[in-house]
Amino acid sequence: MPFLIRYVLYDYIRSYRYIPQVSIYIIWIGVFYTNVPNPIMDSYAITCMFLYFLSAWLCMSLFSTEDPIQHQITILHAGDVAKVYISKIISTWIITILLSIFAVVYPIIFDKFDKPVQFFHISLSFLSHITLSLLGILITALFSKSLVIRTMDSWGGVSLLLILSVSYKGIEAKLPSILHPILWILPPFSKVFSTLNLGDNIRFSFQIALPFVWVYVYCLFMIMILFFILKKKRDF
Repeated sequence: MPFLIRYVLYDYIRSYRYIPQVSIYIIWIGVFYTNVPNPIMDSYAITCMFLYFLSAWLCMSLFSTEDPIQHQITILHAGDVAKVYISKIISTWIITILLSIFAVVYPIIFDKFDKPVQFFHISLSFLSHITLSLLGILITALFSKSLVIRTMDSWGGVSLLLILSVSYKGIEAKLPSILHPILWILPPFSKVFSTLNLGDNIRFSFQIALPFVWVYVYCLFMIMILFFILKKKRDF
């Protein structure tokens, strides 16, 4: 698996397909922090949301790097199609982790906040960035062109899920309470995002940790769905 991850990253980096996404995020962070000072957690919430969408774009880009023949050769060498998909998911996540480090560290180095940053601010913000980027990656992986025939259907499915997950609170407010349970099928973006909007005086508690646990459980569930789809395609 480590060798496969290195191969996927090398192939993607060599393709230069990552440049638009990475450049846009770095430039956007610089522009976003032009005005100072800024609140800590509210600022990180915005950069986290942006990375959530960007991770989907990165994932779609990385998954489409190989042409169909090269993709089949990679599966042949790996010995298992699931290994190839997981290596691509991890490779995309590695890139977003690096972007998360930049998003968290940049405003601290250049003193963009209105108060001193505490270790818990850094820890929670970094965890939020990498957690929601993984969520965005897995959503996209389920709609990759290898699994969805038409590119329009692939982008449409990803865009719909991302928008619905971000709009969770608004949808919940509009729906009658009897229908609220069906919203649990939506990606739990808002659970973590709401945590970042609790203000700069936030402290660790079970209520803070629970949304992250739920997101990773949801991610595990999506991986199980991905394996199921891959098995069905292989059996077919």
